[in-house]
Amino acid sequence: MSATTLAQAGRLKISGSGFGAEQGSSLVKIGGATGPVSNWTETSITAYVPDASPLGSDAVQVVTSGGTSNTLQLTVTARPVAVGHVQWRFQADDLYIRSRPGVAPDGTVYALDVGGHLYALTPDGGVKWIYNTVGVAIQAVEVGPDGTVYFASGNTIYALNPDGSLKWKVSDPSGAFVGAGPTVGPNGNLYAVTEEAGLPNGLGAITLSPQGQVISQRPGYVTGRGDDQPREIAFGANQFYFVMNNAIDQTNGLHFFDLSGNFLFAVLAGGADHQPAVGANGNIYSSMAINQLGEFDSSGNLLRSSILGSLTAPDISSDGTIYVGANLDVLALNPDLSTKWRHTISSGALLRGGPIVNSAAALVVVGVSDIGAPGFVQGIDASTGNLSWQVNLPAENGGFVRGISRARFSPDGSAAYIGMDVNDSVPEPYTYLYAFDTGAGAATDTVKVIAAQYSHCAPLTSGPGDQHQLDRDAPGLCHLH
Repeated sequence: MSATTLAQAGRLKISGSGFGAEQGSSLVKIGGATGPVSNWTETSITAYVPDASPLGSDAVQVVTSGGTSNTLQLTVTARPVAVGHVQWRFQADDLYIRSRPGVAPDGTVYALDVGGHLYALTPDGGVKWIYNTVGVAIQAVEVGPDGTVYFASGNTIYALNPDGSLKWKVSDPSGAFVGAGPTVGPNGNLYAVTEEAGLPNGLGAITLSPQGQVISQRPGYVTGRGDDQPREIAFGANQFYFVMNNAIDQTNGLHFFDLSGNFLFAVLAGGADHQPAVGANGNIYSSMAINQLGEFDSSGNLLRSSILGSLTAPDISSDGTIYVGANLDVLALNPDLSTKWRHTISSGALLRGGPIVNSAAALVVVGVSDIGAPGFVQGIDASTGNLSWQVNLPAENGGFVRGISRARFSPDGSAAYIGMDVNDSVPEPYTYLYAFDTGAGAATDTVKVIAAQYSHCAPLTSGPGDQHQLDRDAPGLCHLH
């Protein structure tokens, strides 16, 4: 086993033989409880310690239809306590999480890594279940009003029940990847776009019922610059919008559809290929060039535009303020695109996910990749642009932990979830989903994490007078002194 001590929700790699090429009905038992599995081959399994595994020394065993393995002992500890604004972090079994996490009304968090593993996590970071696919997955996870979980992996849109069982799936027959969505509309239908560029039987822009029936489709879509990035569908009054090009009729830019799936028209926009956003006034805000943001009404008329700098996708609060990353800054714009405030990040900042504002229009959260240095996450006062808190992310596994997904807030706004990238070029890559406490606290939290398999300690600074140290006897546990 990769470790002899792990906390609940810890990632355990098991090596052996005779496991079978696929998991099927086979199981990993940890202290008698079934461990969710993200990877299964004839000689290697990756499983997670469930909350049902008792604390203390637990027997680990692989159970297959062909027989039961020997047992090895794993010391199971409680999950680490929160450190500063880091409530918890979950180690995912792939290169990175670019997909925006999904959150259910009951607080369940759904994280989707690039390899197509969907992790269902409890609000305090425990693993409920894992659903495994084989496609490349970067689009956002959505949760419907009935708790159905929607996500895309490769050319397929999946709908899962809250218990992790498959409800239905719809695949693009052309093999084209899903380039936008799936996003739940105000009517409960699901909207997505596949990048099939007019291939035979390609789906393109589709409307799906909650039961997985294709209600409408318009083929021919491809991204303008061939840029693979997350894109959610935006919704207005009886309309939906996305930014892509159509290879069949050359209707390029910002596309307008009604909610029944009927194409209305397109206007030239979307130079950065980002998703648009809809304001409280019903107007649509979309990039027009890499550095230009435009405002359109629902009839497609360009009302105004502004040159701001290299843009991220915009996000809009309930009071109509527009938040967008531009060059090294986070900007708050009034609905007329005039600047409300400007918050400068750092000289090497890359805002991969872009700023997201909470439902109370009080806090903006953004993940930052700092060139040649560890990344960090900031909470910014939405009314003033002042820094509320910052978490400096660690250097580990031969690289830097960097926030690259857009944030998603918990239902009560007390937590923000962001997917990370660590190091894609090592033999044993992994990544994280982080849960951040959005409340007031120290201005800066520095978190240095020592991997669980190492037994030495390191000082951890969280704020004035606070010091955290890893316990030598139970690696992975963090105690406040």
